[in-house]
Amino acid sequence: MSENSDKNIPVAAEAKPVKRTVLDAEDVIELVPKLKGHEKLVNRVLHWLDVDKVNDVHSRGFDHPSLPFQTIPSARSTAYRSSIW
Repeated sequence: MSENSDKNIPVAAEAKPVKRTVLDAEDVIELVPKLKGHEKLVNRVLHWLDVDKVNDVHSRGFDHPSLPFQTIPSARSTAYRSSIW
């Protein structure tokens, strides 16, 4: 991370584009360079660990972001309880 000279705000040095997969063979090979040339093996291990199912779920929901967190008041909040009782 580098610092912005105007406001001293940390800025990401290199922004990577958002991927449709959580983890794929390219990511694993980037982390473990000795696996270069063994993409078929990496893909089999990812399949064995069911990472392909995780990637499928992630890619199906990729274009449809969810609602903001905690949009429904919880039963423990005092404002919610006071409006009921």
